[in-house]
Amino acid sequence: MKVVLVSLMLLLVAFIAIDCSPISEEENKDEDNELEEISRDYLNWKSEQPEDSDTSFEKFIESSSTKIEQMSLNDNKYTVYVRTGDRKYAGTNAKVRIQLFGSKGESSERTLNTWRDDFKKGKTDTFHFYNRDVGVISKIRIGHDNTGVSPGWFLDKVTVHDSGNNKNYVFHCYQWLSSKDSKKQVFKELSAS
Repeated sequence: MKVVLVSLMLLLVAFIAIDCSPISEEENKDEDNELEEISRDYLNWKSEQPEDSDTSFEKFIESSSTKIEQMSLNDNKYTVYVRTGDRKYAGTNAKVRIQLFGSKGESSERTLNTWRDDFKKGKTDTFHFYNRDVGVISKIRIGHDNTGVSPGWFLDKVTVHDSGNNKNYVFHCYQWLSSKDSKKQVFKELSAS
C-alpha cells in the first residue's frame, strides 16, 4: 500500500510539473478528484486480476497507458450516483457493474468499486469514469456478480451526470437485485424517468 501511495504522489508531482502556472482552488480540487479516480481505477483493476499475477502499480500504469492514449477529446466524464435502499439487509458486498445506453451507442460495462465500503443501507455512493459519448442516455443496465457473504441488494435509484451535455439522468428501481428474490434477478435494465 505504501508503494501505491508513493507512486500516486510521484504521478501527482508529474502532473503538476507539466503545468507550472498558478493553480486555483477549483483546479486543485479537480486534481485531487483525478488522483482519487486513479487510485479507484487501480483498485478496480487490481481486484479483477488473477490471484497470482503482478498487481503492482507500475504494471497497472503499463496496462492502462494504451487506454489513456486512446482517450479522445470526444470522451465524456460520467458521474454515477447510486442510492442503496434504507431497509434491512439492503446493502451488498458483491461487485456492482453498470452499462449506459444512449442515442449514440453504449458504454463498456464498468465495475463500480472504490476503496471505501460501498453500497451500504441508506447510502449514496459516487463513481466517475470516462467513456466515448453515448449521446442522450435512455437506459442503464446495472447489477452485481452475486458474490460475497451478502450479495442481495435493494437498489433505490441511480443518477448519471453526463459532463458532455451537463445533464442528469435518473433511473428509479426500488427493487431487490437478488438471486433469492422471487424474480431471481441480479441485473436489471432501467429506463430514464
